[in-house]
Amino acid sequence: MTSFSKILIILFVKFFQFLSKKFGKSFFHLGPERDISVFEKVKDNRTDLHECDFILCTGLFDDYDNDLDYYKKFLLKHISKKLICTNPDLIVHRGNT
Repeated sequence: MTSFSKILIILFVKFFQFLSKKFGKSFFHLGPERDISVFEKVKDNRTDLHECDFILCTGLFDDYDNDLDYYKKFLLKHISKKLICTNPDLIVHRGNT
């Protein structure tokens, strides 16, 4: 693990402590599998969508990154839960575009 990764995990733990005081202890991770390592220190608080206190979004699932209808259906019964976006960009630039 790189020093940068260690710093990110420490920052995330502090961020999670803040979120858990405000929204509850258990969260559902909405995002790609590559972001899972960030949750190592709080993995016991990670749960499924039906059981979570809030939703923590790090991005979109890789298989559905261009399918907004998927998320509409997926989240429909959970609109009362807080959705926390860890990187709320209005525009995402990828590659050479």
